[in-house]
Amino acid sequence: MKRASNSLLTLNPMLFTTALGRRTSVLRNALPSVMPRSPIRQRLGEGGVRSLLLTLVMMSSVPALRGQDPARPLEAAEVAPVLKAALLKSSPWKESELEVRSVEGLRGLGVRSGPVALRVLSLTPGKGRSSVMALLEVTEEGAPAREFWVTAGIRVRAQVLAAARAVPQGKAIGPEDVTERTVDISDLRTAYLRSPAEAAGMVARRSIPSGDPLTRDLLSEPILVRNGETVRLCLVRGGISLTSTVRAEQDGRMGQWIKVRNLDFASVLKAEVTGRAEVQLR
Repeated sequence: MKRASNSLLTLNPMLFTTALGRRTSVLRNALPSVMPRSPIRQRLGEGGVRSLLLTLVMMSSVPALRGQDPARPLEAAEVAPVLKAALLKSSPWKESELEVRSVEGLRGLGVRSGPVALRVLSLTPGKGRSSVMALLEVTEEGAPAREFWVTAGIRVRAQVLAAARAVPQGKAIGPEDVTERTVDISDLRTAYLRSPAEAAGMVARRSIPSGDPLTRDLLSEPILVRNGETVRLCLVRGGISLTSTVRAEQDGRMGQWIKVRNLDFASVLKAEVTGRAEVQLR
């Protein structure tokens, strides 16, 4: 058993210094001379020994096989700035408001010791409310080398719009109803309002307590056309504008298409809401 162990040890330098393209020939040519009559070879059989040698080769990294430019671990400090730059492009947050607090998924990932480039291919919300999953690509010597997934913990502390006082359900938001607050963002998937202009004229979907941050799901566009009321219909064709009176068959908000009924001919049309009690055919 001792002789077999020594034979295996003498094979390792050859495996680790042989070019990657010669793995197969190394196994084929080295096998008869490595353990000619050893008990371990008899116990494992030819197939078992070949599997063992193949495992030794696969455990060595590509740079180690080349005998130059050894691999090094990819550090979280290298990945975090790349993730932050991608998040700044895809979110409303400012650089001073966003922090990448942790990067997980790098264990066992090696890169060349020279300069490498990282690129974010996709970003998706993580399982946690303050995390994201990212698919990154590593480029070595100007060519894509591999892709891998990481999970990053994100902290955002930003100035957002909040209710200056309690807002009852159905109330249109005015300047006196809003203020600005700096808060920790608890859910990166939520769309927070950032300026008073975004809330002006919006209607509260439900009661909003004083101090609560304002998000898009708390507010809605006001209803500009009520079902059953008489509204003005504008028809624009070839630079010519005609107006008539119709009756709304549905409630409608800005930009919505609703059914309206012609008062003279009782025909039903589809028109776009363009203002208070106004619709338009295009």
